[in-house]
Amino acid sequence: MSALLFCGLSLFTSCSQEKDNPAPTPAPPAAERTVFEQQFSKDLQTVADEFRLESAVKATASLKEFINALDEKAFSQQVLTVLGNMIGGLQASTLASLPEADQAAATACLQERFGMTAEELKALPGFFLVDAYKSIGKMKLTFNQGQCTVSNDADAFTIVNTNAQGQTHTIALTFNDERDGVRFFVARLSGMPVAIQLPKSIGLTMTTEQGQVLNGTINLSTIDPSQSQFISFKNSGWVGDGQLAFNVNSRQETLDLYVKHTEQQAFDLKTAFSVNGKELARVECNDMHDEYTDEQINSDEFKSLREMGPFFAASYEVLKALRGKSVDNVIVSINDNIVISGKIDDIAKSLLALGNIGKLKGTQPSFEAVDKYTQELNSLVHFEVSQINTGINAQGKLVTGLRDKQNGDYQPLVALLFEGETEAKPMFDRMSEADMANYQKIMNSFTPVAKEVTEMIDVAKQKFAAIGTAVSGYFGSL
Repeated sequence: MSALLFCGLSLFTSCSQEKDNPAPTPAPPAAERTVFEQQFSKDLQTVADEFRLESAVKATASLKEFINALDEKAFSQQVLTVLGNMIGGLQASTLASLPEADQAAATACLQERFGMTAEELKALPGFFLVDAYKSIGKMKLTFNQGQCTVSNDADAFTIVNTNAQGQTHTIALTFNDERDGVRFFVARLSGMPVAIQLPKSIGLTMTTEQGQVLNGTINLSTIDPSQSQFISFKNSGWVGDGQLAFNVNSRQETLDLYVKHTEQQAFDLKTAFSVNGKELARVECNDMHDEYTDEQINSDEFKSLREMGPFFAASYEVLKALRGKSVDNVIVSINDNIVISGKIDDIAKSLLALGNIGKLKGTQPSFEAVDKYTQELNSLVHFEVSQINTGINAQGKLVTGLRDKQNGDYQPLVALLFEGETEAKPMFDRMSEADMANYQKIMNSFTPVAKEVTEMIDVAKQKFAAIGTAVSGYFGSL
């Protein structure tokens, strides 16, 4: 993987000989597809055996139970108590009092995130700055069937929630003592923006009656310490990374997250999933650049992603924040061996094509109905597939075919063209029954997570709507 990351796919052959193991001897052209498919079957089996997401399901279910048991009225009361303490620690600031770099970044942040005009900024008397560590880093909220207390002697910002059955769920945020974190605006309330100062890192843990199921650390900082600490997605260079570990029955599933933004208006995004230290899947989007206009990103067409399921809804929110339009280098790694690499010319339109195909699933769409979107994807997404341990590469494209011959649904299928061949052949058509069973097993592993997340979001919307109303009312009364 290190060779792939640092040398790039096109240079992999020359870089791989720096590894401990010698570079694999390339298979003769006529045998490449056979060798590739044999190794693919082995990788698929390995991933199917381990890619169960059971710890993530348990952690998500525990979080859903936590939210279900939450007394939103009692929680709202305690949030207002916390806000009262925070108000006492507010530092009033004005844009004019900031260093020049901070003035520019803070102004850009207010314009972008709150749509403030130049006239509004000129008339703005100032803003409040909250130090998260001082304000809430030492507070503890305890919930016992709706009875809440607040104390200032905890080592972390902790919420303890006991449901009707007497089961306890605890979520704790631990604020790092280091003071070189970032500042960013979190609300525009009563015409007065509020910025929050975060430490360099925040720890996250979740514990149930059965033990700890989630722990992790989230880091966020500017790329250059001399840069402004006020985060603006478009105008500040910053990097955020984190690792979440899910633990159930001695099985550890780890999710690594990384995002970086440079002054050149480019984003890098990476995420990896590992089980007991072995990486099973990784996705990277390097150099996401160009930008959608406000009209594009807020158009009804792009907003329709919200109605295409949790994945597409989340993707839309990310795109709305980052505004990145194209990606020069996309990498998908499977079992630390199979590598799909390529580029995307238009992210939102590619997602829309996938979402529209998803909406046709189960309706027995015609070949023409699906192929319209397949060809759109082919014009926007370009990729090739490689195997690290065999040294085999193949050109990839999408073709319309029957993924499930029993129900007759047409789908875009990944087709590969190996050296010496003249026609790209769909991988699904060449997979054995065992391969298909393993593939389906992997796909099915996402279903319980998606179900838990969807249900959790629905409950959270109801619970936190009341909390949001209480908070808005509080600031409106100031």
